Amino acid sequence: MAAAFRLARVLRLRTRLREQAQEQLREAASAVAAVVERAAAARAASDAARAAEDAAACAGVAAGELALSRAYQHARLAEAAALDAEAARLAETVDERRGVLLERRRDERKLERLREQAEARAAAAEAHTAAVQLDDLARR
Repeated sequence: MAAAFRLARVLRLRTRLREQAQEQLREAASAVAAVVERAAAARAASDAARAAEDAAACAGVAAGELALSRAYQHARLAEAAALDAEAARLAETVDERRGVLLERRRDERKLERLREQAEARAAAAEAHTAAVQLDDLARR
């Protein structure tokens, strides 16, 4: 009968912490992707407004409409720049969370190796006990 691994509860806790870190990393990565997508949409809206302005320029555009179009373009570009800054900040968060995940995985792996070593020692002890019992039986 193998002895129970004394650090099993600690290993379960470390595993849960690693899973939590993985989930946080996934959430941060998806947040970065969403912000990058929103920035691309803002740039696309600015480009579409510019293309519409260029098309309308051939037919003649009132100064008020032109100013309104340019203001819209600048607002979308400013939004895209702000979203780029947000994406950079979130990317740093992703890097930090990746580091936490690696650290937690190392801790978990250490405990897994300890468990493997404890199981090997228990198996060796059982084999030794069985060998001793067989030797005793053989002597009788």
